Amino acid sequence: MSRESPNLTGWGNRGPLDIMAMILKACRASQLKTRIIYGCNLNTKQLHQYLDLLESQGLIEKLEGGATGRTTCKITETGEKYLEAYRRLEEAFM
Repeated sequence: MSRESPNLTGWGNRGPLDIMAMILKACRASQLKTRIIYGCNLNTKQLHQYLDLLESQGLIEKLEGGATGRTTCKITETGEKYLEAYRRLEEAFM
């Protein structure tokens, strides 16, 4: 949601659904947790809570190792479906 638009929690505040959508968008290209933290303006505790939730719902997958030996996160097909539904709802209420 844009900063000018009100949402259920007030002007300019992000709700959990907005944050989850931001994380999923960031994870379209496999991302390190640090990149997600900076891109979504979250702290480490918040990020871990959201990543655990998104992973438990099958919206992202955590990939251990890789070229850097660090954990990356990537959106799943179910996560892409969530983003499409989120986009449609956002358009309907904007």
